[in-house]
Amino acid sequence: MGHSMGLRHNFAGSFDSLNYRNEYWQLRTNNGTLVNPCPTGTTDGSACIGPRWNDPISQQEIDGNIGRYATTSVMDYPGDQNHDQLLQGKYDRAAMRFGYGGVVDVWNEPNVTVKDAQGKAKAFQLSAFATSPGLFGIFDFPPVNPTDAYIHMHYSQYQKAFGMLGDCKPSSAPDAVLGQKCNGAPMDVVDYRDMADFAPDPSLAGYTFGNTRKAVDSQGRVRRGYMFSSDEFADTGNVPSFLYDAGADPYEQVRFLEAAYENRYILDSFRRNRVDFNSDSVLERTQAHYLDHIQQIAKTFGFGAVLDGSPTALGKAFLADGNYGPLAMASTVAFDLYARILTRPEPGVFCDGTSANCVGVQPEGLDLALFMNDPTPLPANTYDFKLGLGAGRYVHNDFDYSKGYWWADYQTQVGNYYDKIWATFYLSEAFDTFVSNAKEDFTDGRYKNVNFATVYPEQVRRLFANILTGDVVSFAPWATAAANGKTPDGVLTYPTWHDLKGLGTRPAKAMVVDPDWGFNEQLYTMVWGSVYFPTTWSQSWIEDARVTALAGEQINWPANETYAFYNPKTGLTYRAHSSGTETLLGATHQKGIGARMLEWANKLVFLSYVCEVDNKGGPVLNPDGTPKLILDVKGHAQLDPKATATAAALQKFVDNVDILRELTSTFSRALDDGSLPHP
Repeated sequence: MGHSMGLRHNFAGSFDSLNYRNEYWQLRTNNGTLVNPCPTGTTDGSACIGPRWNDPISQQEIDGNIGRYATTSVMDYPGDQNHDQLLQGKYDRAAMRFGYGGVVDVWNEPNVTVKDAQGKAKAFQLSAFATSPGLFGIFDFPPVNPTDAYIHMHYSQYQKAFGMLGDCKPSSAPDAVLGQKCNGAPMDVVDYRDMADFAPDPSLAGYTFGNTRKAVDSQGRVRRGYMFSSDEFADTGNVPSFLYDAGADPYEQVRFLEAAYENRYILDSFRRNRVDFNSDSVLERTQAHYLDHIQQIAKTFGFGAVLDGSPTALGKAFLADGNYGPLAMASTVAFDLYARILTRPEPGVFCDGTSANCVGVQPEGLDLALFMNDPTPLPANTYDFKLGLGAGRYVHNDFDYSKGYWWADYQTQVGNYYDKIWATFYLSEAFDTFVSNAKEDFTDGRYKNVNFATVYPEQVRRLFANILTGDVVSFAPWATAAANGKTPDGVLTYPTWHDLKGLGTRPAKAMVVDPDWGFNEQLYTMVWGSVYFPTTWSQSWIEDARVTALAGEQINWPANETYAFYNPKTGLTYRAHSSGTETLLGATHQKGIGARMLEWANKLVFLSYVCEVDNKGGPVLNPDGTPKLILDVKGHAQLDPKATATAAALQKFVDNVDILRELTSTFSRALDDGSLPHP
């Protein structure tokens, strides 16, 4: 209908909460009766209204299918497929009135004009909707007194502030929501040629940023604003303008995209008789529909935080609910999602990897038992717990081998391996895709290159420092078993990666679950981390991950800031910068990425070779962190004959250390002259 009437795509239709259908606001506010804000920590949102992190969706909203009405246009590409069943929305009608009749909508509540003392404050605030919410999706509501600060109001307060529902009356109509029909806020139409510009602050009337075009009519009534954003601005980090999304603020958008990514796994990643099913098509869809958008919203928050001045120490006003608060909440959800993707286990049944009855082989060097998946479970066996499809994802591809010679053309599932390696990209990539329109963009535009480390440097460091080791128990999720049947359902809990203070607390009896994370995934983490973190025009990640071994690589870190690993097999000593230690999930580790890797190598040395031990059975360490080896009469390190498997694991991990050493050298700018990366 829209294209046939001359309308373009409008990808802001699912974000424009002011102009959602009346039924949305009826359900959201219980026919206008909910006006009290929800306190922090609210778990039942049926008696209050506020941002969704304090106002969880109520059963009444679920039963009323509130998401169906959260749109203004048939010209959006809906993420919520409910929207496909609707006819034209408020934006569509207004656009056609303007296109064919040359008229625009104005608010027509008595006394609400910019000229009337009684309703001036409300009219001034309504004028904000006739402006663009910009890249960040935030409206600045002007005060009547231009010396006062602009007001920031979360969209959930629009009904209370502006009376979105108008008059509501009981109705027995089949489509009546909560037994009522509402006619919406009173409106009128005015010829666009009769509208005048409006500047809330007269001193800014001569500037484009302070003067709203065609905003008021001759009576001072304010034009009703409708969000519009088409193809050229979609999917670029412009928060209101995404394909396949839903939500009235960035937090709701990311929660919707996260839920779509999680819930559609069984639809997206399995063949289901599709002819063109393959890894490329599934990955392309997963990225284009979910993961790209989530990263772009998080990067937009990082950009806003940089503009605020101190991205790691943001103030209360900046993080207010009506300001950047929803973006901040969205970015923490995004960070935890990518970390969850990195460490997600497989579905199936799990057993204790240290048990002789478990098919899984416990990796070397772990302090706790790792619960391993049995891919071919025995019918009579009793396992510790099971994970369903979705809670776990298969890491590998698979094929229909009944097709004989052509089995490779019949892929049946796409592995989560691809999501795991791409999650590293989403966390580290910092290319500037924002529109350049400021002087600084053309003189020194580095400030626009942002990624998760821009706002969460410690959390990103902590994640990468641990996943680049073989110390799985330091980053894996854990399960608790529900009491249901011989093999109970496992309930997964992931570390709180977004939390600056730490990773949460793992219960004493929790079962650490194999995260399906190994060399293949670590290789991409090292390569893409080295390539993409410097796209912020910062070498901080490289310097934190830097490992040296050869004479020409050495850096003069102070002795008390140098952490080392000595490889007895080659005689090479590897060094990294030590930035101290931190305690995570009950264990103390090196903080730096390079130092943490060397710490894990030292642990494997202690378990593989004959070393001095203290009175607790732990290693006696040299000042640089290396274990004190007990040498034989010829001065050689002595392998523990009982630790051949650990020694093999050590040498495999040395490959990781060498790869990171080479990568940090290759992608580092020279420290002395700031030249381009050397080969």
